[in-house]
Amino acid sequence: MARRKELIRSPAPKLFNPAVTRQDLKPGLSEEISLSSVKDTNILSTSSFRYDSLGAGLKSTQELSVDWDSFENHTFFNSAQSKVNIAFNEIINYYPFDGTEKEVEAFEDSLTGYERHILNIFPKNTGYLLFSGTQTNEDPANGFAEGLGTRIDVIDSAGSLFPGFSRNTTGDSIIDFGLNPLSIEFQLLVPGVTNDNQIICQSHTSTTKTVSLVLSQSTSTNNCDLIFAITSGSAKLIASSSVVKGSFLHVCATYDRDDTNKLLLYVSESLVASSSVCFEFGNLFKDRTQFIIGSGSEFTTNTLASSTTTFTPKHTLSGALDEFRIFHSKRSSNVQKEFATKEIYASDPLRLYFKFNEPTGSYVENKTVLDSSGNSLHSTITNFAVALRSTGSEPANPVISENISRSPVLFPTFSPLSKLNSELLSSASFYDDVNPNLITKLVPVHYFLEGQSSQGLSSVEGQIGAAISSITGSSIPGSANIGSAHYMTAFLLMWSKHFDELKMFIDHFAKVLHVDYDDEESVAIKLLPYIGKYYGISLPSLFPDASPAQFINGENIGDINSKSEMSLQKIQGEIWKRILLNLNDVIESKGTIHSIKSIIRAAGINPDNLMNIREYGGPTKRSLSGLRQNQSEVASVLDFSGSLADITPSALTNEGFSTNVPYIATQFLSASRIEVGYPLPVGTFVNKTTHPPHGISNNNNDGFLTSGSFLYEGIYQFRSGKYSTNQSLVRLNVSSSDTTLTKGITVANLLLISGTENSVTSSGSTLRLYARPGQSGPNDPLLRLHLTGVNIFDGNLWNVSFGRQRSDQLNETDSEKYLASNISSAGSSSYFLRCARQSFGEIKEYFSTASYFKESTDTNAFQSSDTGTGSLNTSGTLLVIGSQSLASFVGTGQNVFLNDENLEVRTGSISGDYDTARETNFEGRVGQIRFWSKSFSDYAWKEHVRNFKSLGVHDPLINFNFEKEASGSFEKLRLDLSIDQAITGTDSSGELLLQDFSQNKFNVTGSGFEQSKDVIKPETFYFSHLAPKFDLAQTDNKVRVRSYQELKFLDESEYASTAPRYEVQRSEEPDDDTRFSIEFSSVKALDEDIVKMFSDLTFFDNALGAPNLLFDDFYPDLEQIRKLYFQRLTDKPDFQIFFELYKWFSTSIGSIIEQLIPRKTKFLGINFVVESHMIERSKFRYLFDEIYLLSLDRNTDRGNLLLSQFEGSIKKF
Repeated sequence: MARRKELIRSPAPKLFNPAVTRQDLKPGLSEEISLSSVKDTNILSTSSFRYDSLGAGLKSTQELSVDWDSFENHTFFNSAQSKVNIAFNEIINYYPFDGTEKEVEAFEDSLTGYERHILNIFPKNTGYLLFSGTQTNEDPANGFAEGLGTRIDVIDSAGSLFPGFSRNTTGDSIIDFGLNPLSIEFQLLVPGVTNDNQIICQSHTSTTKTVSLVLSQSTSTNNCDLIFAITSGSAKLIASSSVVKGSFLHVCATYDRDDTNKLLLYVSESLVASSSVCFEFGNLFKDRTQFIIGSGSEFTTNTLASSTTTFTPKHTLSGALDEFRIFHSKRSSNVQKEFATKEIYASDPLRLYFKFNEPTGSYVENKTVLDSSGNSLHSTITNFAVALRSTGSEPANPVISENISRSPVLFPTFSPLSKLNSELLSSASFYDDVNPNLITKLVPVHYFLEGQSSQGLSSVEGQIGAAISSITGSSIPGSANIGSAHYMTAFLLMWSKHFDELKMFIDHFAKVLHVDYDDEESVAIKLLPYIGKYYGISLPSLFPDASPAQFINGENIGDINSKSEMSLQKIQGEIWKRILLNLNDVIESKGTIHSIKSIIRAAGINPDNLMNIREYGGPTKRSLSGLRQNQSEVASVLDFSGSLADITPSALTNEGFSTNVPYIATQFLSASRIEVGYPLPVGTFVNKTTHPPHGISNNNNDGFLTSGSFLYEGIYQFRSGKYSTNQSLVRLNVSSSDTTLTKGITVANLLLISGTENSVTSSGSTLRLYARPGQSGPNDPLLRLHLTGVNIFDGNLWNVSFGRQRSDQLNETDSEKYLASNISSAGSSSYFLRCARQSFGEIKEYFSTASYFKESTDTNAFQSSDTGTGSLNTSGTLLVIGSQSLASFVGTGQNVFLNDENLEVRTGSISGDYDTARETNFEGRVGQIRFWSKSFSDYAWKEHVRNFKSLGVHDPLINFNFEKEASGSFEKLRLDLSIDQAITGTDSSGELLLQDFSQNKFNVTGSGFEQSKDVIKPETFYFSHLAPKFDLAQTDNKVRVRSYQELKFLDESEYASTAPRYEVQRSEEPDDDTRFSIEFSSVKALDEDIVKMFSDLTFFDNALGAPNLLFDDFYPDLEQIRKLYFQRLTDKPDFQIFFELYKWFSTSIGSIIEQLIPRKTKFLGINFVVESHMIERSKFRYLFDEIYLLSLDRNTDRGNLLLSQFEGSIKKF
């Protein structure tokens, strides 16, 4: 049978071609690794696991996820006591503190999982050494003993100090420079006091043969001269520079024998001085000259062409040194920058290396300084005191990127080390007693009894449980000593160690498919790619371009010379675990946007904030209404939980506050009145020169932000718990000039009352507003508004607002959809109270009420200071949240506000109002606190409910808070405490500054909070905002219901009509397609911030679609709104950082996303998009066809015709 001839199909070219084939990216390190980056590592060792690609086999129990603190998780047949002591012995005696990086890695990789755990919890220390300099008069000639002051005498003989515990015991000369170049490098702190001549370090044979680094005398407390000099007979070179006192500086002094034969002096990795002449010295110090740090002798300092000058030290070094290094090589500036603030490892050019990381305390050999160069030039500190290592925190350790995990304390008699050993042995002994599987319990006891006698042991087990000790007469690294064990016990425990290791591997395979957020319950990170393949998904390398230092060790991830707590390898494993844990949801929703967003969220990225996930298409019938985008974001709320604390309130302040009970109080809601229009000013505008263009009102009352219409809004939350029945959500207070009044004065109080008056259901609560702004006397009426059935105590986030529309405000347009259609001019303002709850922009519950309230303009605290009530209101109102003691007014002169003791008999009140209206306690959470000098309709305020970040107004050209010239621009945002700020914790006094993001400088100080505690808490908001790309054809809903029987569904749909409907009109057929893209837009965040200006999109109907714009070549309203908006921004966006994130995402998470997209979808890729923001739109200028003629041939009478560009497609029906 003939084979069917196959057609050769050429695939259509793609719009975008990826730079790499993402499916080929393997987990682990990039294959492009430079040899220099791994030359001193353990990467070539087959027994090492640290450089294995994830997905390779397990080699060590270090790779297993085990709770090593519990012996029952890893000790089955072995002795726990033996395990502890063996680990301590291994670390103290064999840790290569003076080895190469390769040797350190090899040692770490050779440890068992438990031994590595012990190394991780070993005491560690980093620090520097203080040098207590002598005073100038402390000289033997004055009767003082010789050799005072701190110094280190380095004997230039390898292994001379501790020959029994040294790596190099040859006795060879190490430091002698010979014919080599030399560099002396260290961190130096010179105290901010006057100083005389001092020597930092010196190699000295005679006054004419030295290598010296010295500090010259200075009467300044700010700086002194640092001098580097080499003298050899008549040849002398010198370089000097001024250095700053009071802080650590990195210093490197180099004799450049290879190139210039000059002295080079570097400070803070920059070349600051060099010798004026050059000279090639012969052999320098071939006679084992002693090298001294902190002291020295006098020497001549003249150059080759100058007269002889002698430098005489007057006292020993006073200051601090860290990371002291001597090299037989030149240290370039770039090399210094790389290693100035981090540790280095042994290498051939490195001859001496003092880290000064030895701990403080009274232990044997505490005056020892360990040489980490590998040359064993260990030394002792002369005139040592324990306090010289008590570095504390000031000044901070200059080696900020030092890896403290590689600075274990290895002195056996160090107290914290001995204590750790004893504590572990105690728990190990108890475990061995109860462990029935201990291998020595499985062997007849008489075998051990025979050995005990022959070995002369005091017990059958020997001394395996004895505390670690040091060899007599020494306590340095390598001198640890563990007790003797029974020969048979030692033999059996050697085998049991391997049995335990094997059992741990076998047990781990039982959970090879189990992934958990808890490391100790999850499969090893190395096996995660296998699990991904098992479930049909390939896990790519997330950091293919990372260097080994970044990926394995977590170095230089952010800034150069930085050390992160987690390596990129660990981060990659954690992200993989999150992806696998959410894989069920991803697979079930595969082929939908939900699955893609789930993967992105599992990687720790919020897809709604950083990218646009676009599914193209949509209906042919377009409308600006209902165009929204769902989003989630972690924002902040201010927690008043300190009000629940069982404490005794402190003494009250003059305003009635307790300093240990939380409260916030704003500045007075008052500003300079420089805007014309409503509300009409009482005073006259003056000083137009200093306050252009209108001037400033000369009546202070015109500046009251409550003088016209106003609105307060905030978001409240009461989490599960017991709260007081009455909660004061916010108050409007005034301030008095009467010094005898020492408590708060309240004009309005918004209260939440728990479930007592709910007539709808047995649960819920009542929202009630009390206001009494009159300040004329006892006849002032009381406003009482309430909403029942409002269950704000349910733990959800609730938007709450109240305010007024002043009586003389003119009717707004129908499009504004403001409050009452008619406002009485007889003095009755409309006060309103609203609250709502939403989820993803859908309003779930909405409550609103409003009432007319007759008030006087002249004696209204919202509009004017008082004129006859004893100066109770001097500066207008302020907002207060939190517990406060209120004053009680008695008498005919002060029967005003909510402080009136006879409040219950006033007009509008009922029994019990006096006590309720004076409640001030608040125990919940609050955020997004805003105050507006304008009112909002229900329609406009609902946008603030749907989008908690919205600052939207109907016409931002008038009411945006940076507009000052337009008539009516007094009505705008005045205070914006969004609580989304960098500083989230209180200081030691319990105070916290809350930033005003309206940029009106109404910053607020919160007081009385718990001290030194984070009181601004993260909270996830699920909301929606107006779609910035309202003219782009995209939709994630391609299932459209075209008919409903119930009318309530018809109102919510743009496409549906009354059922039944059997066909869709051709003009309404959707224009869907299968294109799909993920876009990192450089202006996405900008667009989402711009759209907060609008309460709806009708602004663009007029700004873009007004008929008179047909012949314009730009959009005037858009140009004006751009000018207004960009006054809000205080800095420029950093697109480079955003692009770096895009590159990482595209090459890592992108390959997983490709696996989830249906084959029929036209995936356009993950793209970085540069586009215009939503208020940047260009119009094309169209002229007559005569533009193609010569200028003399044109008909000049016809003029120009300017048209907008319209795009469309022609179809044949």
